[in-house]
Amino acid sequence: MAASKSEIQRIECCICCDYLTDVRETPCCHQLFCYTCIQSWLQKSTKNCPRCRSTTLIEQNLIKNIVIQRFVDNLLFECPNTLQGCEAKVPKSDLIKHQRLCTFSAEKLAAQQQAKLEESRTKLLRCKDGKMQITDNVLYDLAKLFYTEHDYDGAKDCIELMKEKEHSQKIIILQAQIERDTNHFDKALALYMKAYTYVNSIAQRIELLSARGYILLKKAQYEDARNVYTQALDLLRPNDESQIKAEILNALGLIDKKCSNYDSAIVTYNKALAIVHSHSQLWSDITSNLADIHRKKGDYDEARELYLKSLKQAEALHGQNHPTIADIMNNLAVLLKKEGKYNEALDYLKQALKISKHFHGPRHPTIGIYLTNVGDIYRKQGHFKIAEATYKEALNALQDSLGPDHIEVAEVLNSMGLILKKRADYDGAEKLYKRAIKIVHNTFGENEPHYKLGIYYNNLADLDRKRNQFDSALQLYQRALISIEKTLGLQHSEAAEILHNIGQVQHQLGNYDQAIEYINRALFIIKKEFGDKHYKYGMFLNSLGLAYAMMNDYRIAYIHVKQALQILLNNLGPDHIEVCDAYSSLGEICMKFVIQLYQEKQKNPNEKDGKLQEAKKNFIEAQRIVQATFGNEHTKSIQFMSLLFIIENFHSLCQS
Repeated sequence: MAASKSEIQRIECCICCDYLTDVRETPCCHQLFCYTCIQSWLQKSTKNCPRCRSTTLIEQNLIKNIVIQRFVDNLLFECPNTLQGCEAKVPKSDLIKHQRLCTFSAEKLAAQQQAKLEESRTKLLRCKDGKMQITDNVLYDLAKLFYTEHDYDGAKDCIELMKEKEHSQKIIILQAQIERDTNHFDKALALYMKAYTYVNSIAQRIELLSARGYILLKKAQYEDARNVYTQALDLLRPNDESQIKAEILNALGLIDKKCSNYDSAIVTYNKALAIVHSHSQLWSDITSNLADIHRKKGDYDEARELYLKSLKQAEALHGQNHPTIADIMNNLAVLLKKEGKYNEALDYLKQALKISKHFHGPRHPTIGIYLTNVGDIYRKQGHFKIAEATYKEALNALQDSLGPDHIEVAEVLNSMGLILKKRADYDGAEKLYKRAIKIVHNTFGENEPHYKLGIYYNNLADLDRKRNQFDSALQLYQRALISIEKTLGLQHSEAAEILHNIGQVQHQLGNYDQAIEYINRALFIIKKEFGDKHYKYGMFLNSLGLAYAMMNDYRIAYIHVKQALQILLNNLGPDHIEVCDAYSSLGEICMKFVIQLYQEKQKNPNEKDGKLQEAKKNFIEAQRIVQATFGNEHTKSIQFMSLLFIIENFHSLCQS
C-alpha cells in the first residue's frame, strides 16, 4: 500500500514520535497512541490526556483502532540493513520477521565476521607458538583484518609480532587508528606525529595532519585543530582545487562554527563550495553546514534556501530514507522552531526520528538531539508534561551514547531547566543551568566566549529576577549579553531576549523609563528579524504595556497588551501559558482603569462596571490556562483566585 508523506506524518504516536504499534485512540480528542506509550503515560502521570489534557482518560476507555493499525502494518519500509546492502522493501507487519532472516542483519554479518576472525585467530595462535613463520606483510594484513572487524586486541597482538613495528610508517598509522577508535586519543596523536616523521610525500603528510586534526576536533581542542588543518592547507599548491582541499576547508569552517566565529566560517565554507563537485555528498554536507551558520546568525531565508538545496542533493544521492536526510530535516526543524512554525518543525523532526530509529536504534546520539528539539517544541506549545517526558528520554539517549559531560547534554539540561522555571522550581532549575554552564566552560575554555553561555547565563539570571535578587540578576544578564555580543552580535534575537529581561528588572526596580527603553530595543530587533506578528514580539509588547501601566498611561498600556494578546493567540493558541500572562496583564490594566475611575469619582457607572467585568473575564481565562497547565496549587493559580475574589467583592470592599 502506497501512502503520501502527509498521510504517514499523521499516523505517528505523539509520545514516542515513531510509527504506531498496537494502536489506541483516546475517546476525548481521538488522538492516536502506541498502547505501551499511553499505558505508561497514564501510570506515571496525573491521568491527564497528553494531547487535550482531559482528566477523565483512563486505560479502560482507550479504543483499539484496527483500521489505522492495518494501514500502518501495510506501509512498505526499507530494511534497516539498507546501509549494509539489503535492498528489500517489506510491509511493517513483516519487518521484524524480515530483519530476523535478512542476510545483511547484524547477527548474520557478525557470524560471518566471527568465522573469519576464528580462522585468523588460529593462524595468529600458530604464529605465536612458533608453529608458523609469516612475514610482516602477512601479519599486517592479518592485523588489518582484525582492525576492520573491531577485534583491536587481535590487531595489537599481530603488531607485537612484527619486526618493523617501530619504523614502518603503515604499521604506526594502523596503531594510531586502533588507539583512535578505542578513544585513546593522546596515544593516537603521538603515533600520528611519529608516522609523520617517516613520510616524504605531500599527500601522505596532508592525510596524517588531517587525521590529527580530526582527533583534536573530537577532543574539542579547537585552536590546536585549526593549526594542524591550516598546516595541511599550506602544503597544497596555491591554485589547488581538489576535493582534499574542500574537505580541509570544511573542517576549518566547522572549527569556526564550534568557536562561534560565524563570519569566518561563512567565508571558509564558501571557499570550499567554490571548488567541490556540486553533485557530491561533500557539497551537500558543506551546504548544510553553511545553512547552520546563517541560521545561528538569524539569516533565516538564506538558511532555509541552503537547507533545501542540501536536502535535494542528499535525496538525489540516497533517496528519502537515510541518516543524512534525517540530519538535514532536524536542521530545518530547528530553523522552523526559531521562526515559531511549530507544527511544520514537528513534522520534520518526527520524520527524522523515524529514519534515525530505523537505522540506529533508540540509543544513538542523534535520537537524543532530535528528541531535545521535539521537547522544545512541546514546551513552547505549552505541553509541559509531554515536553518533560521527551527531555528525559533525550537525556538518557545522550548520556548513554556521549557521556554526562558532552556539550549536547548541556543543551537538554538547559531545556529541562526551563520547564522547572515555569513551575517555579527555581532551585531545581538552577542546578540544571549551572551544570550546563560548567559543561560549556569545560568544553570551550573558562574564558572563551560562546553563544550558549549567553543563553544559559540569561536563563540563570531569570531565576534571580524571579527571586527579586536584582543586583545578581543584572550582573548575570550583562555577562550573558557580552557572550552574545562577542559571538552573534547585539542585533541577534538572543540579544533581544536579554535586553527584554534587563527591561523586566528595571520595571521591577521602578525604573520605568529605562524599562521601556530596553524593551523597545528588544522589540526593534525582533521586528527586524521576524516581523511584528512573531510570538516573541507579542511577549515583549505585553511587557511594554505593563511598563506604561506603571507610569499610569493606561490607554497606551491597554493598546499594547490587547495587541500582544492577539499576536499570542494567533501564534500559540488559546491554551498556552504565555497567553495566560497576556490575559493577566490585560486584567491588571482593566483593574487600574477601574481604580482610577473610582478615585476620580466618575459619574458613569457603566464604564467602571464594564472594565470590572472585562478584568474578571481576563482573569478567569488566565486562571483556566494556569490550572490546566500546572494545577490548582501553582502560585499564579492562587493569585488569580485572590484577584477574582477582589473583583466579586469590589464594591463592598470600597465601601468599607
